[in-house]
Amino acid sequence: AGSDAILLDVKCGRGAFMKSEEDARQLAEWMVEIGNAAGKKTMAVISDMNQPLGRAVGNALEVIEVMDVLKGRGPADITELSLTLAGGMIMLGGFANTMEEGHAKAVSLARERQETLAKPPGSLGGLEEISIRIAGMTGKTINRIDRACVAVFCADNGVAAEGVASAPQSVTMAQTINFTRRLTGVGALAESFGSDLLIVDMGVKDPIPRKLYDESPLGDTHRITDRRIRPETGETDNIALGPAMTPEEALRAIETGMEMADVIKSKGYEIMGIGEMGIGNTTTSAALLSAITGRPAEETVGRGGGVNDKGFARKKEIVDSAAGYFMKSGGIRTPEEMVEALSRMGGFDICAMAGAYIGAARNRMPVVIDGYISVVAALSAAIIAPKAKDYMIASHKSFERGYSIAVERLGLKPFLSLDMRLGEGSGCPIAFGIIKGACDVMANMATFEEAAIRDDYLEEIRSEERYKK
Repeated sequence: AGSDAILLDVKCGRGAFMKSEEDARQLAEWMVEIGNAAGKKTMAVISDMNQPLGRAVGNALEVIEVMDVLKGRGPADITELSLTLAGGMIMLGGFANTMEEGHAKAVSLARERQETLAKPPGSLGGLEEISIRIAGMTGKTINRIDRACVAVFCADNGVAAEGVASAPQSVTMAQTINFTRRLTGVGALAESFGSDLLIVDMGVKDPIPRKLYDESPLGDTHRITDRRIRPETGETDNIALGPAMTPEEALRAIETGMEMADVIKSKGYEIMGIGEMGIGNTTTSAALLSAITGRPAEETVGRGGGVNDKGFARKKEIVDSAAGYFMKSGGIRTPEEMVEALSRMGGFDICAMAGAYIGAARNRMPVVIDGYISVVAALSAAIIAPKAKDYMIASHKSFERGYSIAVERLGLKPFLSLDMRLGEGSGCPIAFGIIKGACDVMANMATFEEAAIRDDYLEEIRSEERYKK
């Protein structure tokens, strides 16, 4: 992990030499002592292999714990984001604090190539900027988008009991099943555009037949990955009555999203999108957006799937109440506050989505934002791990109230305006096609030299301000 630091990974549990956490701690303490005695700054990870991802367990060494997936990346190369929650310190977002030198060079080379392609300067507009941003994310000037996947996180929300949604909670279960059959909006669009789906059950309340689950994520893209945070009850608690979940549950959901991003990358996909399914999640999203920005419910709450006037009024009451603590202080400012807010008023779906954005960035993988819930999760991720937003691409401008507030806070501009408000990740397959086209232009279009065209006639145009961005 570098010449002056050591990052240790001590596993316990399933498949590990150390079967108990206590034995693993004793070994880790001994190894840390040896490393420090040798003049190396030594940190240790204790990974419980009985948990998803080998999740780091409670800290007895008074060092920052990191997840098993960070193994091999030294402390000098990662953002040390510590969250003092659930009695321990957990690191999230283990990716470079600044864009690697090679990636910055790729951006410069991509801009230079765009200027040499046989076309008037800037004439492909946003497609040019997309290809340049992709170069910065991957570190490569020429990129191919041949395989794309939408991660759809499904979960029910206890706040649905307040009558804030037009649909019953049974719809979450029905649509989660329909994702496997590609009978939903995102399913049909994924089939049309040649994208895959990763369907993840984070906490669907009503039972789903076990035959529809697959233990291995993306082992079968027509099956569901079971990562329920509360296997017995499924849904979160009602945010109108108290916190949605514990901080530990929020972190587990975030880690699950990071895990799914790692899986997507490992399966050879070049780009991913973030979608969801969960009755009541426009309420939790609005509450989070109000907490983040300090804006009242009147500005962040929409009608979602079409809730009636009574439900709409109740929805706004709940959002103002749930987010009130953060609104009074002017909004969320720190990663710790963001995770606290996610546990108070988020959903298992939104937490996992935030983790997936962080995981995509750690893998230096472009990630597409869908609609309102997706953009609020993206904003949450950007507060937890600020560099994550460098890997985000906004697809379409959602019709839902509050979307513009969130996307503007991220500093991103969606390139589609279709008055869509379905969710599910339905905007992602469409966006994948446009992003693929932008990259294919960069790769396949001839330069002036290759096309045997003199470009000196463009010198005057290139110097004029009206053609500069």
